[in-house]
Amino acid sequence: TVRRVVPALVERGFYPHPWIGVNYVWNLTPERVEVLREVGMNVPVDEGLLVVEVEPGGPAAQAGLRGGQQQVRLGRMILTIGGDIVTSIDGVQITSDVDLLRYLDTRTTVGQTIQVTLVRDGETRTIPLTLGERPR
Repeated sequence: TVRRVVPALVERGFYPHPWIGVNYVWNLTPERVEVLREVGMNVPVDEGLLVVEVEPGGPAAQAGLRGGQQQVRLGRMILTIGGDIVTSIDGVQITSDVDLLRYLDTRTTVGQTIQVTLVRDGETRTIPLTLGERPR
């Protein structure tokens, strides 16, 4: 990490963090998946990242990732559901937002194209996504 970050800091004064272009995700656990199934969402996996909101014009939107389209009430919380569920990047399992950020910061660079495996409408697919720079 130091070898990647320090040269950018010296040259530019900041490090450009790779960014996938999603504004909000929800970490899926078996318990959360059960709740989502109860409110009618087709969730054929037990772990992953439910994409709630995609940044318009950002890398995820350009690659075709979809955020949620339907709002449901879960207790006091309102959650937008129906978006893609990211399960892996470049074959590495992603089960939380921490996994996503760690993978992006340690294994990728801005401008690199990654392979995002996701579940949409019950089907698994892999799409290429070119990383942008995370807004400061």
